[in-house]
Amino acid sequence: MNNKIRPSHLNLLQSELKNHQLTVREYLPDFVDMWKVSLNQQSQHTIFNYSNFTSQPYINSQMRSVIFEFVLLCHSRLRLSTTTLFQTLNVIDNFTSVYQIKNYNYQLLAVTAFWSCSKMYDVKRRIPQLQTLAELCCNQYSKKQFLTMELTILQNVGWCISKIPTFDTFIDLQLLKQQQSVYGQQQTNVNDSKLLCIMICELVCFAPHLHFQYSHDDIVQCCVDIITNGNNNLEKNTTTGPTTTPSATTPATPTQTPLHHKLVNYLVSLNNEKYPTSFKLKYQERYHSVYRSLTKLINRLTHEAAMNTFIAHVVDTPKPFPHAKQQQQHHQAYKLPLTPTTPSELKRKRLNQISEEDHPSPVPKMRKE
Repeated sequence: MNNKIRPSHLNLLQSELKNHQLTVREYLPDFVDMWKVSLNQQSQHTIFNYSNFTSQPYINSQMRSVIFEFVLLCHSRLRLSTTTLFQTLNVIDNFTSVYQIKNYNYQLLAVTAFWSCSKMYDVKRRIPQLQTLAELCCNQYSKKQFLTMELTILQNVGWCISKIPTFDTFIDLQLLKQQQSVYGQQQTNVNDSKLLCIMICELVCFAPHLHFQYSHDDIVQCCVDIITNGNNNLEKNTTTGPTTTPSATTPATPTQTPLHHKLVNYLVSLNNEKYPTSFKLKYQERYHSVYRSLTKLINRLTHEAAMNTFIAHVVDTPKPFPHAKQQQQHHQAYKLPLTPTTPSELKRKRLNQISEEDHPSPVPKMRKE
């Protein structure tokens, strides 16, 4: 019997998903708490030393972007799991923050880390062979070099590839907590939200100032907040139109931390034209609807950033209202001068005002009682 057969009826798939959610609902709070404690203990391994990477004499951030592009293309071509991709990028950054590496061995490190992570997370039939890895590198490295580099990588991570939690693990936890909070309301499918978070996290991996200095848990939480806030604004605009007063059921905007500002500024700087080429090849055609949602989200962030900048320059602190005398002097300073075309009545009034200002009438004295 073919194991690849899936139910083709959409209602049947939705009912299976709903039954699964109702089944795990009873144990969900305990499971989330236990999972959160376990990940918090491991989240310290997701922060790498950025100063050590910047002090590397043979590699830099531009070479890192090229290597990550190459890894993303290999991942798309071999169709490996998302966890393999994120763990490969973690292992590369972890290695370069500890050891000094030559530029001609940077690709060897990336491909070997990709190979080791695939053996940890993918099924056996999808694990690439050494011959395939050598062909991906145009036969620049021998099999012995791959094995030696793998031994060095395993020694660096303490013989445990999975000790560094990946982005997709924290994404599952955050979305699970979000689903837990909406039980009893309308059940939603979170697959699109998860894929959108994965896409943003892949873009974050190309930014060393974010990927090195912040934990994966904080980055994922910011991504989920940005996506949730964007979806709420979109639903509000499409159903009830733009409103200025928040409703009681609408969640409040999360506190904008420095990481939130950096992440938003980075996404705004990318826009649609500055995405990595491998990222476009992976998502633009295969996941067109989610790719379009990401573009709309970044366009909305760009518009909000532009409006905030404009308002910051226009809005000023309120000044105290001037007294009557100051206000009169202010108006007198902007009186138009007399011209040959000024009507005679206006000329007469203006001359009388000037004479009164030059020779004011005496103030009557108050009588003493």
